Amino acid sequence: MQAFLGIGLTSEQIVWTDGAMFPGLKTRVFSTWQNPNLLGGYFDLMLGLMAGMFLLIKHKIVRIVIAVLFCLTAFCLTLTYARGACLSIALVIFVYSILYNRKVLLALIGLAVILLLSDATLVDRMTSIFTKMDTSSEMRLAFWESTIAMILDHPLLGIGWGSYFMVYPNYDYYMQGNFIKIVHAHNMYLNFMAEIGLFGFASYMVCFFGVIYKAFKAQVMKLDILVKAMFLGIGLGLSALALNGFTDYVMFNTELSMLVWLFSGIVVSGYKIKLNNII
Repeated sequence: MQAFLGIGLTSEQIVWTDGAMFPGLKTRVFSTWQNPNLLGGYFDLMLGLMAGMFLLIKHKIVRIVIAVLFCLTAFCLTLTYARGACLSIALVIFVYSILYNRKVLLALIGLAVILLLSDATLVDRMTSIFTKMDTSSEMRLAFWESTIAMILDHPLLGIGWGSYFMVYPNYDYYMQGNFIKIVHAHNMYLNFMAEIGLFGFASYMVCFFGVIYKAFKAQVMKLDILVKAMFLGIGLGLSALALNGFTDYVMFNTELSMLVWLFSGIVVSGYKIKLNNII
């Protein structure tokens, strides 16, 4: 409703986009997530889950319902204009389709074309990833440089979990002021290395990507088709989040982080139940 009722960017929200670079972009929806990039991360997880269900479940009516929900959710994702989130889920599903299910490629490409042709601002926003250096891109480069400095100063144990916003001012050379609080590095991998050190980073990455590996590995196991579909969806959604992590860090948000841990717990518990059944 935010997009259609014309709820625009407030003075506090204007940092979400470069007005000079994207003059046609007046509204980025954020729903109850307070931030369009967080909403984009949530949509990535949901689109991945729905894609997994659609690809494996064979019931015709169920597939139609999932397809409709997928298209509506993809449309809502475009309204966030979150470039990383849009590109990440599109690439993940595209690569999976190329490798394992080429039948859905035409439908995926068709949906992308329709969404892009229906919104010239979206086209400009997405192509800017490769053609423009806007304020958002400049800020990210500055944050990454500051974060690397944090890592070099505290390589083993880090600066402390959740302490980025307190430590960043000591490394700030870009913002030069306290008018806005920088709560994360806008890069998942750098943020983890800065806050929990290299040892903590390695441990977390083993856990995170281990869940993704197990989710995809489940496809060759003897499991109920619904469980396989759910695991595939979780694998796709978390893969999109991992890809998006190169330019953003949405898991600083408690609600989204809890959702990621919920998905991880489902995969791990599913394996544990399977192992107990085998024993």
